[in-house]
Amino acid sequence: MQNLMNLFQFTYLLLLFNFLFSSGLKAQVEFNGKGILGKWRIVDVKTDEDKTIMEIWEKNGNYFAKIVDIPGLTEEEKNSTFCKKSTDKRKGQKLVGMEIISNLQKGKEKYSEGDILDLSKGKIFKCDIWLENEDRLKVRTHVPIIYKDEVWLRKTD
Repeated sequence: MQNLMNLFQFTYLLLLFNFLFSSGLKAQVEFNGKGILGKWRIVDVKTDEDKTIMEIWEKNGNYFAKIVDIPGLTEEEKNSTFCKKSTDKRKGQKLVGMEIISNLQKGKEKYSEGDILDLSKGKIFKCDIWLENEDRLKVRTHVPIIYKDEVWLRKTD
């Protein structure tokens, strides 16, 4: 009987711990009323400087993202920097204004089933995104069993 009581207490504590601590760690589509729409910074992890500014918008129930600024470039460079490696219609387009993520669908915990263009390879991969907190977005690029995560930070100014 004592063993049964200990098992019950252990199970109760395990469930309580899981409820209290895992709910804040789940992927989310909204966090404190903030969703994914708006501008996001992709930051260079080595220099902590903005590499790219992205903007996410919704159209007909799908979500998209495009490059709106590349802070390290002059205006002349921004107007003369083109996509060279893509094999689809984006090849030869200016990077600023180019759609990078397309057709994300909102789920309960994340946005998924989208496509993302990897500019360094010129290839299109599947992607999922979710909020880690109200100002931190996780972008996961993947092919079956292999993935790469990137963090985008909400642009506040």
